[in-house]
Amino acid sequence: MSADGPGTSVALAARPAVTLPEGPVTVRYTMTMEPTERRYVFALESLAEWPSELTLGFDASLQSREPLQGEFAELTPRAVGERDWGTTVRWGGRLVEVQDDGARTCLHLIAQPLAPDARPDGSDVSLGRFVACRAGDFPASRFRPNREITVTGRIESIATTADGAQLPRVAAESVVLWPARR
Repeated sequence: MSADGPGTSVALAARPAVTLPEGPVTVRYTMTMEPTERRYVFALESLAEWPSELTLGFDASLQSREPLQGEFAELTPRAVGERDWGTTVRWGGRLVEVQDDGARTCLHLIAQPLAPDARPDGSDVSLGRFVACRAGDFPASRFRPNREITVTGRIESIATTADGAQLPRVAAESVVLWPARR
């Protein structure tokens, strides 16, 4: 079984394997998402005898980190000028706020150096601020201030914030929300 959505590719495997009974099967499910453990619980009903609950677990991240690999410009948000528009970057940092205008969602971030796995290194070093925008929306329950995020995409323009700051805007091709540090 797999679940696919914007930026999501997750494979689920049932343990142990079961054989579905003949006849119609009604599937109701609840989903609980925890930062370190993800579990789907399916309640199955049928006219035949059937266990009341089957738990499917998976270890995969909800986001593929594959797009974080590749060649990216050695450029920080603080150093961006108009000449850099169209440049492909991989930037990460701490989320400041999320703005949704209905057509796309923009993440405002304070850039930080990236560790070798492309996760923000968690330091207090700031490389400037930037805005990463993408069509659709991000779940507010997961995209909260101070969460660590890495994005890849092309610098498309300069965004003017409510406080008048001029920040580079990235057309985000991938967005990775990292698990909270403990």
